[in-house]
Amino acid sequence: MRTIVRIEHDDGNGIFRGQDDRLTVNKARDYEEIIGDRNAQLLLNIWNRHDANNPTGGFPMPFDDGIDLRMGEETLYYAFKDLTQLYDWIRHEEIIALIECGFKVLVLQVNNYQEGGYQMAFTKNSIVNTLDISHLFINN
Repeated sequence: MRTIVRIEHDDGNGIFRGQDDRLTVNKARDYEEIIGDRNAQLLLNIWNRHDANNPTGGFPMPFDDGIDLRMGEETLYYAFKDLTQLYDWIRHEEIIALIECGFKVLVLQVNNYQEGGYQMAFTKNSIVNTLDISHLFINN
């Protein structure tokens, strides 16, 4: 069993899954009227920093990170290894913007996962326990 940290929208998808017509960090400008200019810019900053094509080094694509994309028949979802890694890659103000846009910061315990160099892959059926810690990032 492994404890990981995931940022997930209310719809169950993460911040990068963008094949649908939905808010992701790379499509933030499409939702600017809804989420506001400041939040749109903060979400785009996340995308620019994490983009695998970033010349200064972003997150690699899962298949370049040692993740076997054929992990059973289930869809793979991705998470950070721990809170330290989350803070290494996403700034506090960006986490707040994500929360304001309907995302949650979740601590998950999973029993079926793969660990890449930069990310964790898991299946939704492997989640044993979920704890929403979003409130810890909001200033009172």
